[in-house]
Amino acid sequence: MAIVESIQLKRVQFEVLSGNPPQPQATCEMRAHVRGEGEGRASLLLTARFFESHPNPPYRLELALEGVFRLEEGETPDSLARGPGPSVLFPYLKHEVALLTVRAGLPPMVLPPLRLAAPASVREGLN
Repeated sequence: MAIVESIQLKRVQFEVLSGNPPQPQATCEMRAHVRGEGEGRASLLLTARFFESHPNPPYRLELALEGVFRLEEGETPDSLARGPGPSVLFPYLKHEVALLTVRAGLPPMVLPPLRLAAPASVREGLN
């Protein structure tokens, strides 16, 4: 299994619109973007967007975390993104979401445990 070398918060966009507590059904879209980093290494960018399609959102929030992984023999960047990568980065993303919402004076957005019944949608290359 791939080994994490580093995790970095790459992007935060947070806009409080109404200040009202979030609706029970906050929408969250997660995507994994991956690229090779040379021999045996890969970067995985996990992006989460909240309330993208909500008609009256209390806020809009986008976070992106990047993890750099050392790949084991036979692993590829794609197998990392479709396998353990998102699960490794998710607890860090979950923590940042809760922390940011509390710092904004809002009730903490606590994400449920990640259940990957299907792989996260994957796109090659990082912006």
